[in-house]
Amino acid sequence: SLMLDKDAAEALENLAAAYKEATGKTDIRVYSAYVSREKQAETYDNAVRDHDEEYAAENYQKAGFSDNETGYALSFVIYAADEDGDYSVSAFNGSDFQKWMNENAAKYGFILRFPDGKEGVTGFTAHKSFFRYVGPVHATYIAENNLTLEEYTEELKSSHLGAENALSVTVDGKDYGVYYASGLSVSVPKNAAYTVSGD
Repeated sequence: SLMLDKDAAEALENLAAAYKEATGKTDIRVYSAYVSREKQAETYDNAVRDHDEEYAAENYQKAGFSDNETGYALSFVIYAADEDGDYSVSAFNGSDFQKWMNENAAKYGFILRFPDGKEGVTGFTAHKSFFRYVGPVHATYIAENNLTLEEYTEELKSSHLGAENALSVTVDGKDYGVYYASGLSVSVPKNAAYTVSGD
């Protein structure tokens, strides 16, 4: 029994349905999702015990700073039958689903959280099956510009502070303005839909 934020869970259902429609496959499984702060601390401490502090720091986020604690992050595995009809778990890396996710994840609001070649930015080893829900608008811009979540939020803070400096993003023919608001006062548009999220 895994838990996700409601928006992330709905997006995951839509993503899985689209994958099945496109490929006819139902071989994806969510391996991990929301964890409590206590469980994240235990996981980190176990990594230190079983390996060392350096390994833990490169592969696991500390409790209180973990994507897993948000309810927006999840990891996938492939669960499929072999020729004999026996089911087994296999790696996400190199799978058809990984290829499909590389092309389609952003449409459903997901980003690859720790991509290859960005270890110096994220501070973590690449995890090819670990995704984070950020919504289609943010995910589209991140994917189109080959950014990490860290690079994206830094760009918003440095170049798109306030509504007058909004970043323009188009998703499914609709235009969106995205900007960073400092402090507790946030400008919102009249007679238009908007969302406000924490960073």
